[in-house]
Amino acid sequence: MRLGCSGCLLVVLLSVGVTAGTAWLGRAVVARPDVPDPTWTASAAASAQQKLAQIARSRSSGPREVVLSEAEVNALLNRHLGELAGLPLAGVSAQLLGENVAQLAARVPALALAAETPLAPVLDAVPGGWGRRVIWLRLRGRLAVEERLPPGARRDIRFEVDGFAIGRVPLPGFVHRLVLSPRALGLLQSPAPAGLESVRVESGRLVIQLRG
Repeated sequence: MRLGCSGCLLVVLLSVGVTAGTAWLGRAVVARPDVPDPTWTASAAASAQQKLAQIARSRSSGPREVVLSEAEVNALLNRHLGELAGLPLAGVSAQLLGENVAQLAARVPALALAAETPLAPVLDAVPGGWGRRVIWLRLRGRLAVEERLPPGARRDIRFEVDGFAIGRVPLPGFVHRLVLSPRALGLLQSPAPAGLESVRVESGRLVIQLRG
């Protein structure tokens, strides 16, 4: 009888622990990660647009460098990233850490993020409106440009993710490929402009080298 009571007590304790753990995980997933607010202004946005125009005109100019500040990068991302991805992104934050490493964060409704993935029907079925909850994503990785290829071949700029988190829950880097929609994943790789030589992330700035 004592063993039976002890067994009942153990089951109760385990149940309480699982419930508490689930509640903690739920709070951690929707919590804001430890990232700074994006700092940018209308003047930073205008300056960034002018520099992008310089890149578009690179074929008619000699080799040169275009430098975007962290504020200019944040202005571009906040104005255009959600539109490019077809996602309701908000609060996009980019930290340029140096040595080609950057950290990106944004918030988005869970179901919109996981659209067209096996996770979408699961979120839709979970009670409590989880699919409609806004979650924070954080991705850390390296910026890379493919080496020169034969003439006419496409080169890509890639953001190679090695750290990923949902809210305050850190996850292995590869998990982003399982939970992000194809549209969201498409933002991590894009064709390089014809005149691009290299892109590097330095502390607080993005340096773009043009061939001309």
